[in-house]
Amino acid sequence: MTPPAGINPAANPPIVTIEWSNSLGFDLLAYWDKGHGNCTAAQYQVRTYDFAAGGSPVLSNDISFLVTIP
Repeated sequence: MTPPAGINPAANPPIVTIEWSNSLGFDLLAYWDKGHGNCTAAQYQVRTYDFAAGGSPVLSNDISFLVTIP
């Protein structure tokens, strides 16, 4: 995410929450993952999954997020 012009993310770090009520599907999972994927060691990404009945979890884009910049 790129902060809006005039926002210093070091002074105003964004707050990201998962919006379960706006997410799609069933059996969803999301967790914070620090320093993996395209992130530096100091950054976080959120890994999101759907669970298939009787199967393994698969990556998913069905989860909604709310980003707030204080």
